[in-house]
Amino acid sequence: VTAGQRVVGVSFVKRPAVAEGVLQPPRMLATFGASTDEMMDGNPAVRRRLLFAVLKNCLRMHDTHVPAWAGLCGRADLQALIGVARRASGASQRRWTRLSQRSNHAFAMARMVEGQLRDEIDADRRRLLEERLQRARRTATNARAELGAVRLGPSNRQIAQILGVPKGTVDTGLFWLKHRFHPR
Repeated sequence: VTAGQRVVGVSFVKRPAVAEGVLQPPRMLATFGASTDEMMDGNPAVRRRLLFAVLKNCLRMHDTHVPAWAGLCGRADLQALIGVARRASGASQRRWTRLSQRSNHAFAMARMVEGQLRDEIDADRRRLLEERLQRARRTATNARAELGAVRLGPSNRQIAQILGVPKGTVDTGLFWLKHRFHPR
């Protein structure tokens, strides 16, 4: 984290670039209590719903797993579709990065002002530092709140546009997968 030109600390915010919980076809399906064969059973509707889920989680997918997912979804062009979905979610990723930087910068500024405030004895200067500290804390709090609202990954509408299907089809397909395979 930088404050101006100086490095003042480290970030405590998770970065989306580090793929945590990368989607892996065999293990993921096994956790839902259904084998791949039981789930697919040659049903094209299930394959399409699975395609929706893969595109929704395209930022968490490692490129080495794409061929396995392509086979499960029945789409040879899955790599290209994932690329389009990743580009479609670029704006939200940039917004997340900007808010993360704002939050980290405000946190660093607050820590720096706290250190200055600890050593300050002049009453007028202390009042100014306390105002700066409140402003930095408010900025950090607001940025963290906005960070929580940022959705990483493509929206259902974007997935629908990529595949050329109605948005409701994507909504329904993801809802069906979630309720069909989510452990209760």
